[in-house]
Amino acid sequence: MPIEIFKNTKDKTILGFIYVSAGSSWYQSSDDPIELIALKAIKNAKSSWKHLYRWKPESKWYVHFYDITKCPNGWCCDDRGMWKILKDGKTLSKRKVPYLGCLTYYF
Repeated sequence: MPIEIFKNTKDKTILGFIYVSAGSSWYQSSDDPIELIALKAIKNAKSSWKHLYRWKPESKWYVHFYDITKCPNGWCCDDRGMWKILKDGKTLSKRKVPYLGCLTYYF
């Protein structure tokens, strides 16, 4: 997916999400460009999971991007997808977080 698709992400809060085996790592920002969000998510994943995994230099990373602008109470992720958290702390299957796409990085 080319980066041009992410050009109109100004004034949005973007979540960069990486699935790591049975867990995940992420980074969110409303100010940073999409490339910096991806880089910080990858650095977070490498730092958080270094006690279990060893990555070779130039490893392939898949960073998934979500628009969490309309998630004032937060978000959660499970095996069915990414969900908005409602005011009462619950999630509903009708309130999925919009998926923007996935980019591949080598880091």
